Amino acid sequence: ASEAKEKEKKEAQMDEKKKGQEDRGSTNSRNSAHISPSFPTWLALLTSCSRLMTDKRLPLQTRAMEILFDTLSAHGDLFTLPNWESIFTQVLFPVFNGVGAVPTPAPQARPPPSNKPLPPIPTQSRGQTPKSHKPKPPPPRAVESVSSQVWLKTTCLKAMTRVVQLFAKFQLKINSLLPDVLALINSCTSSGNYELACIGIQCWRELMSLAGDKFDDKDWTLVLEALHSLCEQTLPHELQAPRLRKSLGLPAKSPRASKPGDKEANQQPAAVTKDKDTIRTDLVVPHRVAVKCEIHRQMLEASFSTFEMFYNKFTQAHVESMLTTFKSTIVFLSVFNSDVALRKKLFQAGFKGKDGRIFTMIDQEVQAYGFYMQMLQIMYKGSSPKFDDSKAADARLREVGGQIFKRYTTNVISLEGKTTRDLESLGKVVCSLVEGFSDYSEHQLKVNMPTFFPWVLKLVEHGNLPIRRAISTFISKRITPLLPFEVEADDTQVDR
Repeated sequence: ASEAKEKEKKEAQMDEKKKGQEDRGSTNSRNSAHISPSFPTWLALLTSCSRLMTDKRLPLQTRAMEILFDTLSAHGDLFTLPNWESIFTQVLFPVFNGVGAVPTPAPQARPPPSNKPLPPIPTQSRGQTPKSHKPKPPPPRAVESVSSQVWLKTTCLKAMTRVVQLFAKFQLKINSLLPDVLALINSCTSSGNYELACIGIQCWRELMSLAGDKFDDKDWTLVLEALHSLCEQTLPHELQAPRLRKSLGLPAKSPRASKPGDKEANQQPAAVTKDKDTIRTDLVVPHRVAVKCEIHRQMLEASFSTFEMFYNKFTQAHVESMLTTFKSTIVFLSVFNSDVALRKKLFQAGFKGKDGRIFTMIDQEVQAYGFYMQMLQIMYKGSSPKFDDSKAADARLREVGGQIFKRYTTNVISLEGKTTRDLESLGKVVCSLVEGFSDYSEHQLKVNMPTFFPWVLKLVEHGNLPIRRAISTFISKRITPLLPFEVEADDTQVDR
């Protein structure tokens, strides 16, 4: 009897176990209906939407884009990192092939820059081996068809922005795809197409705004390497190409860009052809140079904005990298602007500025100087939690500040009271530098005034109205309290 009871008990337990397994199986089967099917099925569906985004019918393009990105945004948590890698390389990147925007490998990390003067700007190596193991999209198609140009102006910006937003939303899972996203943005910005380049810059700003707070030191290293590469690519290096200089009857290198004993710089100019008043179109294309100059200007603004927003997240190596990027720009522009012979030859050959005069990039040089000085002044406040930024900026601030003061006063004296657009731009940099004096600590004032105060006195005589007002404010705030006597307040504005 006892054996029979035990047997019945075991059979009852087995029945309950079977029933539980059946219930769990039915529950799993019901849940599987709401979970994604196999990834190949997802990939086929997403690829279909991706292809429809380049359809000639604009409403279909827009609707396909909305479905594609809304689907990825809503169900992105279902995908693993390898799934996302396939989505980016097989679904998202090919969308931009038709306008020539195809990611290229991110540049390899370079060692932290030193404080030594920069050598002449090196040429960019474009054939580096990609770090990522992921396959890259096929080469881009030409941007000549009407449909590509229309897509560029109607859908491209929205699609690129959604790619950046998608990366930012799932950044913690797919952060390893950051080099690919940066490469896509850089390929747009350096494409040579003005509309596409502007889209790239807008997406750069969007990426920094949405994802910058989550970047760690390694991520910032990648970002700043991409930024340096982009700024180099958008400089009009063709204006300093030896082939161009030789075709214009000039030495192969600019005098300022040459080192002592440089054989190429000392070579006699090549014989000028009979048709010396024309430039070969494969050497300099005025429209392409104008596009590069404008895009580079916008990139400097975006770079400085990034520096201001995330300065406290930067290490000393990151800050030095940013300073090197701006210093390289200053060196290049200064060499070109000081080469009067080259600019005159270009003008005689028909290459002119917007106003029909001799082409110059002084505005850009002054802008780069201004950003560089503001970066040093931010460092000089000593707000970085990661390194002694005030000490790192000390000597450079006096050196560069003295150069700017000297350049401004020399130009004002040489113009004998006249003014130019370039001088007004430089005056804004001088004004910003003087305004920064008011924020200096007592120790910083004591260290810097022996260098700057003689220039301040000259600027009282030669500076424009905003500069004199800035000097007046500085003296009222920082100098007057140090005097051994009281000074009556005077509300009269400086108007001379």
